[in-house]
Amino acid sequence: MSDEDVNQLGDQVENVARSRVKNAFRNKLSEMVYQELETFLEENKIPRELVSVDRIVQSITDSQVDINADEIVEIINATGNINYSVVNRHVTEFIRESYDADYIAVKVAQKVNPDILKAKIIQDLVGKLSITSPYKAIGSSYWVSKLNKAESVGVLYEYVKTDDLVGLADRCFPEWKEFINADDK
Repeated sequence: MSDEDVNQLGDQVENVARSRVKNAFRNKLSEMVYQELETFLEENKIPRELVSVDRIVQSITDSQVDINADEIVEIINATGNINYSVVNRHVTEFIRESYDADYIAVKVAQKVNPDILKAKIIQDLVGKLSITSPYKAIGSSYWVSKLNKAESVGVLYEYVKTDDLVGLADRCFPEWKEFINADDK
């Protein structure tokens, strides 16, 4: 075997190692990101359908793989063993040592902002209320003020999803009728 053949073989082994590491890292980290995202959505009462779960998990995971894959490859190459069990063991150890739930939670919070989601939903609801009788008789600032006090994005989203303006106004803001001008009644 020539020196060139040995070099090519070494390059192939490194490419296999890099591929195995990236795949194992991506799979294990995406599980962790998915769990943190689910926890975040639950804690913030955000319905899953308001976010692209797969896109968020992939985005966070891909960025971390891009940042850390070379380091893991170096660790595994130093062992000289690239079989799946060795790769998985080193990747698992690396994730355990390098990532904690708080770090991943911060990354998730950077991708999913409950305040922005709530603002979009409020904007949608106010738009509907401002063109629908009898709600349009009340200024939009009243609705914005009341909707901003809603306990969660999920509660507001249920009304958007069902177009239940009657339910929203009557159940959440029963005093709304007091603000209609006598001329508008």
